[in-house]
Amino acid sequence: MKASLVTNPFARSAGAKWASRTFVQNTGGKQMDKEKIKQIIESVQPRPAPPPVDRSKRVLTDGSPVPEDQSHTKLRTDGQQKGYIVLTEEERRKGFIRPVRRSYRHVGIRPKYPLRDLTPEEAERYKEFGYVKFEIYPESESPKTGRYWTQKQLDSGCGTVTTMALSIAETYARDNKFYSHTFCCHCGTHPPVGEDGEFVWVDDGTKVGT
Repeated sequence: MKASLVTNPFARSAGAKWASRTFVQNTGGKQMDKEKIKQIIESVQPRPAPPPVDRSKRVLTDGSPVPEDQSHTKLRTDGQQKGYIVLTEEERRKGFIRPVRRSYRHVGIRPKYPLRDLTPEEAERYKEFGYVKFEIYPESESPKTGRYWTQKQLDSGCGTVTTMALSIAETYARDNKFYSHTFCCHCGTHPPVGEDGEFVWVDDGTKVGT
């Protein structure tokens, strides 16, 4: 996911209530200009939802076509891909369904429910997967009873803040489900995003990709 200059798409980063009458601000005995009042009122009016996204309108962050041979997915020495896909500028200009946010933190994934140690039988049965704990789901999650965790999963998340290129940030804002993974500048890998993903937006703490 590339930066504005196309060389490095990711970088590390250390109400008014309106009633039926019109309210005007009186400054120096002068009322606000009618055009200014109109602009303020329009700014708080609900805006129509943008049209559905067209995911076929795609290019790389440098504006070039997406290679059919997927050569843009080759990794560089820093772990980033050679190129990243974004929605075209025309498609992004149709409107956003999320705020444009550029920086996220790698927090990893954590259990929601209590953990227990594995039984000797479980440890033997699943030793090839490296599981160390079992998360016990409540009855509300039935028929699921829980999930196994590896130590790597429990230790995931380096805490580093990564800042992405504006074109990628606007693609997230236009279509919050466009990406399945994103890059961490410290780890040099692409962990998952989404409800069960490993990243949160610095701006508001919500999960990236939701």
